[in-house]
Amino acid sequence: HFAANKGKYVMHGVTGPNEYENNVNNNWYTNYIAVWTLRYTLAMLKKLKAEAPKQYEAFVLKRKFDEASETAKWADIVENMYFPFDEKLNVFVQHDGFMEKEQLTV
Repeated sequence: HFAANKGKYVMHGVTGPNEYENNVNNNWYTNYIAVWTLRYTLAMLKKLKAEAPKQYEAFVLKRKFDEASETAKWADIVENMYFPFDEKLNVFVQHDGFMEKEQLTV
């Protein structure tokens, strides 16, 4: 959903590839894969429309796909997804609150 306080799209209550930490907000990898998936979907729809217009039209009709509004929304999400970042360390972090954990030297 869009978080007005961040001016970005966020994903709450997710489990990323580190399954020991579940129900976290804005797992970097999960947000990245969501953006990758939307980019890929947009590219494949464009390709299908150009290379197989009849199949594309069948898809639009079957799914009641509102191309203009749905692709615009997806493009907006792609451009405005939130990725947790630690300004002090200048690194992306695993998820919101990750750097607030006790830091141990191993």
